[in-house]
Amino acid sequence: MERNSKEHKKMQYYKNIRYRKIRPLFFWEKCDKCGSEFRRESMYELTEPSIIGFSWDYYKRGCQNCFPTKEHFKKWCEEEILLKPEDFDDIRNLLF
Repeated sequence: MERNSKEHKKMQYYKNIRYRKIRPLFFWEKCDKCGSEFRRESMYELTEPSIIGFSWDYYKRGCQNCFPTKEHFKKWCEEEILLKPEDFDDIRNLLF
């Protein structure tokens, strides 16, 4: 049986995406959609894994003024930020 590296990367990428609700207490966090900064207010955060195999993540945040529910935030992330399945066709394009 042969391992398909494209499918493996795709599976690992989508498996490690996390959405959560955060409330920054001390530092100002910027909404990636409207650009406003918030502190001590609820926000949504997307944790997107690195595709080149290192152990760092990319974070995207959204305020509740732009996204009233977590589902709205997920939909926006899937449309605007996350990699599409066809992006994994040529893995070399993802690395550079």
